[in-house]
Amino acid sequence: SEMCIRDRDYITLQQMRLGKKLHVLINVPEELHECYMIRLALQPLVENAVIHALGERDDGYIKVSAEEENGELLLSVTDNGCGMPEALVEAINAGDARRGGGNLGIYNVDSIIKLHFGASYGLKASSTPGEGSRVCIHLPMNRREADA
Repeated sequence: SEMCIRDRDYITLQQMRLGKKLHVLINVPEELHECYMIRLALQPLVENAVIHALGERDDGYIKVSAEEENGELLLSVTDNGCGMPEALVEAINAGDARRGGGNLGIYNVDSIIKLHFGASYGLKASSTPGEGSRVCIHLPMNRREADA
């Protein structure tokens, strides 16, 4: 399906909790709806955006999107929060989110992806202080039902 039901439920719950403070856009092209993805992989990324990135903003924005790029499935969570510390961005990109002060969920998602698909896959992050962050999940393009 276009997104694991539990990932979508988490986003819906956060929207209900935060009301007009949080706007969420989900952009998943129809041709990517049946791609393999690790269950609950997006939840820690959205949680990180809601809790740590948006902070006290009254106009929080999160975009969850999927695209095909160079034969890979790219899932991304982008926010308009205060940005992530540079050390955390570097740690995520180095494959050790815990070292940079990241949460265990993000570290676990990256570890599970690398374990299943190899070291060239996993999480990549970028951030601009005061403007927001983007964390991407890189997966192999595989159009079958997920069992993981």
